[in-house]
Amino acid sequence: MTEAPLATTKFSFNIDYNGKQYELTLSQKSNNLLVKSEELNSIPLKRYEEEFSKSSLNQISKFFKMFDDINELLPELKNRIEEKKIWLKVDENIFYIYFKIEILNINEFCLELKKKEEDLKSVVEGLCKTINELNNKIKNLEEEKIKTNNKMNELQNEIKIIKEKLLPLKEEKEKEEKIENFKESKIIKNSEDKKMVSNWVKPNSRIKFSLLYQVSRDGDRTSTFHNKVKGKFPTLTLVKTKAGYKCGGYTSVIWDQTGNSKRDELAFVFSLDKKKKYTIKSDKVGSGIQGYTSFFAFGGGSDLYIYDQCTTSNNNYCNTPHSFNTTEKFELTGGQYHFIVDECEVYHVEFL
Repeated sequence: MTEAPLATTKFSFNIDYNGKQYELTLSQKSNNLLVKSEELNSIPLKRYEEEFSKSSLNQISKFFKMFDDINELLPELKNRIEEKKIWLKVDENIFYIYFKIEILNINEFCLELKKKEEDLKSVVEGLCKTINELNNKIKNLEEEKIKTNNKMNELQNEIKIIKEKLLPLKEEKEKEEKIENFKESKIIKNSEDKKMVSNWVKPNSRIKFSLLYQVSRDGDRTSTFHNKVKGKFPTLTLVKTKAGYKCGGYTSVIWDQTGNSKRDELAFVFSLDKKKKYTIKSDKVGSGIQGYTSFFAFGGGSDLYIYDQCTTSNNNYCNTPHSFNTTEKFELTGGQYHFIVDECEVYHVEFL
C-alpha cells in the first residue's frame, strides 16, 4: 500500500532576532526549495532570498538525502522551526539559518540567503507599507492608552484573580495534555510495562509514541512496513510470537531497504517477559539494524529477524546472543530459533 504524496505547501513564520522581527517563508518553486526572509518594519525594506535545488541541498548536508523530494522535506523543516531547533545570524548581505540536528553522524547545517537588491518601485512600496503600518499602530496605541487609563483599577483586580488561579489552572492544563501512549497496542497493555519501555528509551523524559505500522491493521508484507516507517526515526518495534513471547527493539536511525547494516550506538533489544533491556555490544555498533525489501532486522546476526509475510512464514528467527548483550540462546523468543509472528507494531518516537 503506497501513501499519497504530500500536497505542495508553503509555510511562513515570524521570528525575533536581536530585537528585530523577520518573516521567514519556505515554499516549493518547481522542484526547488525557495526560502525568503523579510525584516519587518525596516526602512528601506530588507529582503533576503535563495532558491535551492535538491542536488545543492544534498551537497550542504547528508540530512537532505533522507528525503526524496522538496514536497517531503518541507514539513520536516517546518517542524524544526516551530520547535525552535534553529538559530539565526544576520549581517548586511547574508541571512544565515542554522539547523540543529540530533541524528547520529549528521552535523548541524546552515542555509544562506543573499540580500535581494530592491528596485525603486519596490523600495517606495515597502516604505508606504511601513508608514501605513506605523500610522495604524500609533492610532491603536492612542485608543488603547485611553482605555487603559479608564480601566486600570479593574485590570489590577483581574490580574490579582488570575495570579490566584494560575497554579490550579496550570496543573489542570498539564493533566489535559498528558499523552496516552500505546493506546492502540495489542501487545503492551499494563501501565507498568509502558513506563518501563519509555524509561528504556530515555529515562525521566516526556515521550510520545505514535503508531506507524501494525500487522493486524496493515497486513504482514515487508513492503507495507517500509512504506509506513519511511522517513520516520527514531522508532520502537514490538513483536509478539504465536507462542506468546513479547520482545522488540529500538533504533535511532532511519530504516531503509538497501540490505546494508547501519551503525547505531543507541540501538537496543528487549524482552517484555523478562523485563530486560539489552544494549548493543561495543564492537557491534556498526550492525545496529538492517533493512531489505523482504525483511527488517536488529543486529548483524540477526538477533531479531522479521521476514515478509511474518504471520505465516517460518523464516523469522532469533539468533541471540550476537550483536546485543543478551546472555541466553534465543533469549528474546523464549528459546525458539524460528518463530511465527502473532502481532508486530512499530512506533515513531518523539521527545517532547
